[in-house]
Amino acid sequence: MQTAKIKNRAFIFNNIRYFTTQAENISLAAYGEKIRRMTGVSYVLVERAMNLDGVEIDRVDAITFDFRSVRKADLEFGVPLKAADISAGISFEDFRSRNVVLLKLSLKTGILKDVFTAGTPESSRALEYLRTAKTPRVVNHVFVVVSAALANRLNARGDLNATSRAGGIDLHTKVGGEIQSESTMELSKGTVLAYGMLRPMFGEGGEIVRFVPDHPGIG
Repeated sequence: MQTAKIKNRAFIFNNIRYFTTQAENISLAAYGEKIRRMTGVSYVLVERAMNLDGVEIDRVDAITFDFRSVRKADLEFGVPLKAADISAGISFEDFRSRNVVLLKLSLKTGILKDVFTAGTPESSRALEYLRTAKTPRVVNHVFVVVSAALANRLNARGDLNATSRAGGIDLHTKVGGEIQSESTMELSKGTVLAYGMLRPMFGEGGEIVRFVPDHPGIG
């Protein structure tokens, strides 16, 4: 099982730093403005989140913490932790016993570009926001707290597709174009522990030409 660390409120996985501040307000494909506090802590102030119906999602299964360096206090962000597929609250000991783990959900930049340039009223509104915002950002990674049982169910070969709904997403594992399993995740406050974001870069015609990764400590 892969492991992660938390240091100075930054979530570190595979030697890459991710944001944790305001993670309780984050969902995959959310967009907004990057805010930098006087303390140096940065986060994204969410405007909206895009609909992800039928969108292919990448995942990394079953991430836990390196408990040689992570303490209970490192996971206390002011919002009680919850698993996206369990109604009851969870504790630090649930992580230590591996009853709950983290699932990394990601969107490729090409897919994100398609989502924001689809020509729908939703995408047109989002694109106009990103063009005019002072520090526009788009969320492309989320680390979601889930039960170990859900992680195991999703740990199968095949594509992972999403269906958006109020308050969360339904995840479908597909093999050969056919649904093999379906799981529901309620992305409510406390289920997203950390996130990554991108800065959209625009061409002369106002179109998105590429995304640039942003990490804690950058700008």
